Amino acid sequence: MLSEYAVEPQAIGSSWETFRYVIEKFGFDRGRLISQFPKHWFRDVYDATAGLPPMQKKRVEEALSQARKNKVVRSQRPYDGEAGNWLHNAVTEQQRSPFRAIIASQNPNGEDFILLPGDLDETHPLLAVEHDCPVARDAHSIAAAMKEFLQFGSRIVFVDAFYSPYRAEYKSTFRRNESDDLLLAPKTRRRGFPCAVSAHREGRHQDRCGFLCRWRTGNDGRAADGLCAFAAAAGSLHPRSAGL
Repeated sequence: MLSEYAVEPQAIGSSWETFRYVIEKFGFDRGRLISQFPKHWFRDVYDATAGLPPMQKKRVEEALSQARKNKVVRSQRPYDGEAGNWLHNAVTEQQRSPFRAIIASQNPNGEDFILLPGDLDETHPLLAVEHDCPVARDAHSIAAAMKEFLQFGSRIVFVDAFYSPYRAEYKSTFRRNESDDLLLAPKTRRRGFPCAVSAHREGRHQDRCGFLCRWRTGNDGRAADGLCAFAAAAGSLHPRSAGL
């Protein structure tokens, strides 16, 4: 399971020790991801290192480069710098679409969803994550379990020896109900974001590439075409045979 956290740039960028302590708590392997909030989050963190010695600034820069690969995810969340500072925007966004928690340098109103860097203990309830959980073998449950993974991924490969993009029972896994968007392109992504697909079964390349799927993007419901392909080898996304 994956959880999204908002981390204030100034809270971690002004101290190498704090930065190192906080950043190691995140990653896909840990089930915790930092939201790129705002979209210039990386620049803001680096700007916050202005008072650090050159060597420590370099360490932060290198660590940020690595974090971009597996710790920080694009969220496309709205941010209005004219409405207030980072904490104001994070709290506003928390009310609209909650983060698992907000990590900031201060908590003036004593909000229970805000953590100070010094409070980041692995045993804290807001940091506790489930690394696995039972998933019912029905389309709704499988889709719900995959939602965050698909939302934050940039290249998704499905391993399934039996998947067929032409059969309705498989398509239903990617749509919670008839009115929902395909989970391959949730609304939180930028419009027209493609997903790459390739299918393999028992070492043979299957003639399933080039399957064109459609999903709705944005609030206007317009359709966008994306080239979908899936890598198949074992397991199944079919509700009755999913090995989840």
